[in-house]
Amino acid sequence: FIDRGVYNDCPYLVMEYVDGVDLEEYMITRGKISMKSFTHIAFDIASAIAELHRQKIFHRDIKLKNILYEVKTGEVKLSDFGIAKLPDSLSITQEGFIVGTPIYLAPEIFLGDPATQQSDIYSYGATLYHLITGSPPFVAESSIDLFKKHKLEKPESIESLRPDVPEGWNWLIVDKCLAKDPIDRPSSMNDIMMQINRLKAQAM
Repeated sequence: FIDRGVYNDCPYLVMEYVDGVDLEEYMITRGKISMKSFTHIAFDIASAIAELHRQKIFHRDIKLKNILYEVKTGEVKLSDFGIAKLPDSLSITQEGFIVGTPIYLAPEIFLGDPATQQSDIYSYGATLYHLITGSPPFVAESSIDLFKKHKLEKPESIESLRPDVPEGWNWLIVDKCLAKDPIDRPSSMNDIMMQINRLKAQAM
């Protein structure tokens, strides 16, 4: 966000221009992402979410479509805060109404629990899984079937879909970020950033 104003009785916002594409479009048009780019994206988005959480804001809709990627510079931007929520803010959604994108939602959100750091971490993990493998962790024909998979099933291992991905990434994404119980997920995005730095060091 840069500025706002009114011109000829029409309100407007001035926002940063990102010369690139969202990651969903990137996958469709450019195919498999390199491990170097993936590691950079994973760290930078974790950093962005960490800052949100420091401000006590939950994004609630982390997904490929909401991550903008500047192809020339490699910079990534987390976008679309339309349903982001402060913990103590009033909700404008009716009781029991689920907000977010189902293929990335934490199981507890399907049950109507409020958004937390851990539910954002789950969506972050689902997004990384989709980016590195080319497929979301679960697919289903209905929201009910999708919920059952998020609640009961474990995603296929990343190595089985992309053998070039170091095993540590499967542990971080599948075993930790996508853990069914929020308690079993990383305690914070800062913890995830530390783990990514360890994976980077191991790859050198």
